[in-house]
Amino acid sequence: MSFHSCMKCLSALVLFALAAGCGGGEKTDATRKPAAGEAAHAASASAADGKAIVAAGLRFAPPSGWTVEDPASKMRLAQLRIPSGKEGVEDGLVTVFHFGPGGGGGVQANLNRWAGQFKQEDGADPISRATIATAESEAGLKLTTIGLAGRYVTGPMSMETRSYDEPGWALVGGILEGEGGPWFFKGVGPAEVVEMNRDAFLEMLRAARLAG
Repeated sequence: MSFHSCMKCLSALVLFALAAGCGGGEKTDATRKPAAGEAAHAASASAADGKAIVAAGLRFAPPSGWTVEDPASKMRLAQLRIPSGKEGVEDGLVTVFHFGPGGGGGVQANLNRWAGQFKQEDGADPISRATIATAESEAGLKLTTIGLAGRYVTGPMSMETRSYDEPGWALVGGILEGEGGPWFFKGVGPAEVVEMNRDAFLEMLRAARLAG
């Protein structure tokens, strides 16, 4: 090999080493994506600070003590955890959905679907056992609420991220209708957890308002 060829090879090796050294460092904090734990911590902190959630044209404030989580599904607008406060008792979960203006099906169809997931021991039609009420929120939005207890059963075709078969669970749900809505709020969990937090859930919906 000629002297000229050797020098060309040596130059190439030096350039390669320099390039590797410059590109091997970690990204700066300005460009690094937060880890999942960091994102969850930030969301939890916002709940602890009592800040309102603004999403899909609606503003609502989770009750004190609840935790805002990253939604487990892209279909969910928001996800809130209700701590049970008791060892061995599962937390409650509130999921919020919005399918665009006028989307998501009618109010009664959704109430029927939610109720249908709570099987009754005597085989009765669940919707016949549900407590349903209609009112107006503080901001003038139409609010329809539902409450029901039973055996919570969901399958893989539901909008849940896991299948449930939980006796002694309860539902507290609400649908807000207004410009840009409707917005669907579905709370489920052990009956004692749901009952302890029912008033706080309903107050959150009554105080919700359009963002803008």
